[in-house]
Amino acid sequence: MKEVATTNDDYDLVVVGSGASGLTAAIVAARAGLRVVVLEKASLLGGTTALSGGGVWVPANPLMLAAGQQDSAESALAYLAKVIGPSCDEATLSRFLDKGPEAIDYLHRHADAQFSTRARSPDYYSDLPDATDSSRALDTVEFDGRLLGSDLNRLRPPRPETLLFGGMAVSGLDIAHFRDAFRSRRSFEYVVGKVLAYLRRRLRYGRDTRLVLGRAMIARMLTSLKALEVDVRSPVEVVRLVKEDDRISGLCVRHAGAEQTLHARRGVVLATGGFAHDPVMVKRWVPMPDVHLSVSAPETTGAGIAMAQSVGAALSRGERDSAYWVPVSVWTRRDGTSTSFPHLVTDRAKPGIIAIDKAGRRFVNEADSYHDFVRAMHRAGIGPDHSPVYLLCDSRALERYGLGHARPWPFSKRRLLRDGYLQVGRSLAELADRIGISATGLTDTVDRHNAGAALGTDEAYGRGSTDYNRSMGDAGHRPSPCLAPIDRPPFYAVRLFPGNLGTSRGIRIDGDARALDGEGHPIAGLYVVGNDADAVLQGSYPGPGASLGPALTLGYLAALHASRSGN
Repeated sequence: MKEVATTNDDYDLVVVGSGASGLTAAIVAARAGLRVVVLEKASLLGGTTALSGGGVWVPANPLMLAAGQQDSAESALAYLAKVIGPSCDEATLSRFLDKGPEAIDYLHRHADAQFSTRARSPDYYSDLPDATDSSRALDTVEFDGRLLGSDLNRLRPPRPETLLFGGMAVSGLDIAHFRDAFRSRRSFEYVVGKVLAYLRRRLRYGRDTRLVLGRAMIARMLTSLKALEVDVRSPVEVVRLVKEDDRISGLCVRHAGAEQTLHARRGVVLATGGFAHDPVMVKRWVPMPDVHLSVSAPETTGAGIAMAQSVGAALSRGERDSAYWVPVSVWTRRDGTSTSFPHLVTDRAKPGIIAIDKAGRRFVNEADSYHDFVRAMHRAGIGPDHSPVYLLCDSRALERYGLGHARPWPFSKRRLLRDGYLQVGRSLAELADRIGISATGLTDTVDRHNAGAALGTDEAYGRGSTDYNRSMGDAGHRPSPCLAPIDRPPFYAVRLFPGNLGTSRGIRIDGDARALDGEGHPIAGLYVVGNDADAVLQGSYPGPGASLGPALTLGYLAALHASRSGN
């Protein structure tokens, strides 16, 4: 992979964006014999995928079936129809359910994009009849970054808050073992082995070369492209699409101050990651944009969507969610720098942690998905007047599970307390006074919560009543994995904001990922995939990896269509 532009400007397919969907398209097209180039405007590769958990939600995928886990496209469609509701587009969903397993099989057999099944991974709406508790969700297998050679330096680094000991990358399995390190000998031995291995890598290479989660996915795809001799250029700015004879025939790029036209005989694939950091589109499509935060890659500014619209492509229609929601907290240090934390799976569902509003009241089942958590924030009107929402816990829960940036024992919380990220009170009333909420409301809420938690029940929101809820809690806690009294002072709180992992509203496409114009006709030579495309799942979030599963599938479909003659 080269970092500088070549003089040859003739290609079969030009891919714009280096996330999972774009790299999938590049791999499939190159293996079909097409001459492909990938363009990335950032200096680092991987986009939001490299910052993600690397999970892929594809029902009835070949790996889960081979592992003896039962599923079918018919069952998945019935599940999705219930999740999405009356507006469900069954034709689009059926296309995904038909071709998604095929895309996974292709990548597993013909590329280095390797996945593994999960023993237990409930769909987010696990109480629905056609939900599964197995591996519709797949994990990316970890990767040895040394195999990338010098290109490891081009890979987008993980978020600092996801690292331990100054640079140790951790997977979901690692986190579970770290949490149980002093309760289980097996976990203790696992943790010791991982830490020692990390220290050896750090001493030898100056960094952690073990890649996990989304970075492992991107690294594996880049390795495949390297073997296929596909040029991946960065940083390159795409100026505009080139349209000739009613088809997209290439694009104009700017690199090192000079413009160049790249010809694309089979077309252009737009995979620039959506509009999460475009203020105009965010204001139009995102509730409460004045307090909304995104943890997607900062380069996701809607450039691909705007380019497609400039040649007549139509934006999606209809009332539904426009992003994959997640609650976010922000640590602003005394020097003015800040870092965001997406509250995905490490704290909200754990026993002894609740979410409260300005009145000190709960407003949500905290163990539901991050997507539904923010939906509840929207319904409650949290945000327009900057009404605060907090996660709250006692000292026992904080030391056991952590709270956002505040990691469990034995990690220090001193800096977070000093900088105001973590608020503390010796009593609930003192904490309420510190964070500006109703002390009476908070005390009453905690009393009622504690009474139910002692019995393992949550009459208000049914927390812990679904398989998904319980999977996100602490399996070793009794009587409920999701509930515990909040009664050991001091008490702590972290403020939450509505946010997103990426956007889900984009350019309308057909079953081959071709952009559609306002009349529903495909624009020849223009493919749109990933978060630039209107979401296959229509703004819903049915399970872990529900963004990346369709993204890989669309990249696969776009490349298949482009590789066929006469397109």
